Amino acid sequence: MTDKTKTPSAPVKEPTTAVAVAAPLSADAVALMIAESKGFLARMQLMTSNAEPCKEGKFPINHFAIVEGNDAFVDLGETVNCIPMAHRPLALEWGEETVAIYDAKIMEVTPGKFAPTGEYARIKNKADTGGMNSKAMYGVQFLLWLPTQQRFATFFCGTITLRNEVGNFVKMIGKSSTLVAKRISNKKNTWYSAVVKPCSEELDRSTDQEAVDSFLNPPAAEREAVGDKTPERG
Repeated sequence: MTDKTKTPSAPVKEPTTAVAVAAPLSADAVALMIAESKGFLARMQLMTSNAEPCKEGKFPINHFAIVEGNDAFVDLGETVNCIPMAHRPLALEWGEETVAIYDAKIMEVTPGKFAPTGEYARIKNKADTGGMNSKAMYGVQFLLWLPTQQRFATFFCGTITLRNEVGNFVKMIGKSSTLVAKRISNKKNTWYSAVVKPCSEELDRSTDQEAVDSFLNPPAAEREAVGDKTPERG
């Protein structure tokens, strides 16, 4: 007699797939990714001996940096090749919140004399009368294309020294340029500030007109509660 009982077959094993687990991102890296997805523009500045990271020995003095977070600085070196693409007015005030005013509301205040009005004028007056402790700055912000980094960054001419350099920046709009740190002296002090000059080579240009258009059409004002921290003046 034939035994019709079937022996259970062994279970079939599913093929395994290796799963790569990414290392956790830092808070600054996450914030940067979110900001860039919203069209955020990084800030570039000259890190002088007055900058906190330089005082602490964390960053080379008189090197340019892209600021990517509260403590995230990308070292660009002593010189930076760039193409200034556009400019706009900017007044900053900080304390419990940071206020950025992009609309200077230029008006003819007396026959033949034009001047900013509104919030921009208020912050300008505060900066002019309060000096270094005014918690206010004003000037012109430039959009720079950085070919080596393949990214845009802003550069704010918001100090007296940098406002004197605005005319040279404007002349270089759309042209291959180089930023360098220049030693400046008067009867009381010596300091370094950024100056712009023609680049010795022709730089690759960005074709991202959308970024330029966005820069030239900001909201009239922006407010952000970031605490009472002084922006770097490089």
